Amino acid sequence: MKIPKSMQPTVEEIPVVRHRSTFGVAEITRGCRRGCKFCSPATKVGRSFPLEHILESVRVNVREGATEVMVTSEDMFLYEQSPNFETIGPALENMLRWVLSVPGLQTIQLSHITLAPVVKDPRVIERLTP
Repeated sequence: MKIPKSMQPTVEEIPVVRHRSTFGVAEITRGCRRGCKFCSPATKVGRSFPLEHILESVRVNVREGATEVMVTSEDMFLYEQSPNFETIGPALENMLRWVLSVPGLQTIQLSHITLAPVVKDPRVIERLTP
């Protein structure tokens, strides 16, 4: 069952975390635009959080003792994804660079990814993991 857009918060309505979260989670996307019928995240409107929102979540976690954060998403490659489902590599690379630049942060863990973007461009992993 698809959740109506009117019942889903906009990105601006979703607050930054107020305190350190378990595993230092920093959400980068919510929902999905793919529309697969077998997948529950596809029932939610897909959107990417603005870079400053992500960075503030990371800063909150670091301020309260985290040296590691988990960048989380239904699929990391959905971050700033174009309408035709193309991964926008430079946007993802830029976001990860900024997250890593937060003073006190030592490690980033990545949550979920799909393999299709990696199959299409195997170099994407090399670009994202220095």
